[in-house]
Amino acid sequence: MNASVSNAAKWIIVALAAFTFLRLFLLSDLTGVEKKRIGVVAVLFVAAVTFFAGLELAGSSLILFAEQYTNRALGSYEMPASWFQAINPLFVVLLGPVAAGVWVALSKRGRDLSLGMKFAVGLLLLGVGYIVIAVGAQRVVAGPVGPVWLWFMYLLHTMGELWVSPVGLSSIAKLAPARIIGQVMGL
Repeated sequence: MNASVSNAAKWIIVALAAFTFLRLFLLSDLTGVEKKRIGVVAVLFVAAVTFFAGLELAGSSLILFAEQYTNRALGSYEMPASWFQAINPLFVVLLGPVAAGVWVALSKRGRDLSLGMKFAVGLLLLGVGYIVIAVGAQRVVAGPVGPVWLWFMYLLHTMGELWVSPVGLSSIAKLAPARIIGQVMGL
């Protein structure tokens, strides 16, 4: 029952997103330039959905990995698997200023990365994070692995998030026509 509800919800969400973009292209009074910008937003939307679908596994599959296959012992105390969900916000707070500094430094040198490249870096970091945890998962055969595998994966995922999330929101605000910015940001 749960899998069929989840699958149905997935397709409803995909259909609503597609309908919204099609309606914007076909039924809105957008100029040619505005349609091109909405096309860029659509590409960013797909990239962001892909990124966040991978990132949000932290609350499901990755917690199961932490619970079942990770050594969570801290001396005589066993750390709850749910504590691993605190790693991403901690890294966001610690690394947010570093990411902002990198962007400012690149911009001052005239080496600012394109929007597409920033998204590509974020997606690449997400993928490398999953490669890290896949290597850790291969070691589970010998017994539970150390938490460092999850920590390093979350570090890479958070770095990717810092390349995708603020850049994506900012670019959508710049690309969307003023009269539909709320609708596009909501999407």
